[in-house]
Amino acid sequence: MAGRKNTLNPIWHTTFIAGIIFFCLACSDIAFLFADENIQVKAVSKLNRNKIGIGERLIYTTTIFLGKGVEIDIPKAAGFGTFELKDSRMISEERLFGRRIKVLHELVSYETGKQIVPGLKINYRLGKGDWKQLQSNDVDVYVQSVFERSKIESDIRPIERPIGLKFRYTFHIITGIPLLFAAIYSLRFFIRYRKRILEKRRRGPARNILVYRQLSDKLAAPGVKTGFGAADFIVLSGIIREYLGLNLGMDSSRFTTEEFIHSIKQHKDFYPKYGEDLSFVLRTCDMVKFANHIPQTEEYKRIFSLAGAIKENILPNEVQE
Repeated sequence: MAGRKNTLNPIWHTTFIAGIIFFCLACSDIAFLFADENIQVKAVSKLNRNKIGIGERLIYTTTIFLGKGVEIDIPKAAGFGTFELKDSRMISEERLFGRRIKVLHELVSYETGKQIVPGLKINYRLGKGDWKQLQSNDVDVYVQSVFERSKIESDIRPIERPIGLKFRYTFHIITGIPLLFAAIYSLRFFIRYRKRILEKRRRGPARNILVYRQLSDKLAAPGVKTGFGAADFIVLSGIIREYLGLNLGMDSSRFTTEEFIHSIKQHKDFYPKYGEDLSFVLRTCDMVKFANHIPQTEEYKRIFSLAGAIKENILPNEVQE
């Protein structure tokens, strides 16, 4: 029994729901017939849109409910006010208590503003009786001009500035502040960099003369021939290297010995005279610094000779001018 009960319940439920739906559909078609005994036909008109642009098509639908034995006639030359008829068609459906007819008209208006589509005039009669006339309800519609439509389209364009900011140039100010700070920072960096270059240029001649004096003082020091050791050899070699770099426009501290010698070779007026001694002195200095080499008498003579020749023949740029 339990199994049978579970099988029948869904069937009864489905049948009951289908009956209610059928009853509602039938009542919807004939409800108007029972509202008044004299009503045998009813017509209701509506539009698919309540606002259109000029020249756009509009669907005007009139639904006609007919009782049993009612005959209708729709005049073909029906007027639609300021609207022009483009196309029409009719859909008829038989129902339990009569018929439902849908008459569709495609209309176009070339006049703007609020327009009224007049109701559709319908001729009808019951059986072989006299013809009577019925008119459906009028429907309002607003027809927009091209100017109104373009204005609306311009109003709904994407908002360029942030929502909620009432001031007109707020967006420009917000985006401009970071750019202003970036410009100020770049300007400060350029000024500092320019000052550094100018300071370096001012220091160049002064540094050149200072190193030249160090070179002169080192050669004129008492007991230079006898008390000169490995550390002094390195110092004098460094003075020679720095002085030549300043005088020839090179930063000697940024070059290795071999790179410095290669750069010196580019100066044709210097290298043929002093290049060989300079290469010997700088390479010997590297051996003293990195290989614990102890300079010999010949090496001392070469560095003193080179330093003296540079002191006498290559004056600082400031002195030469």
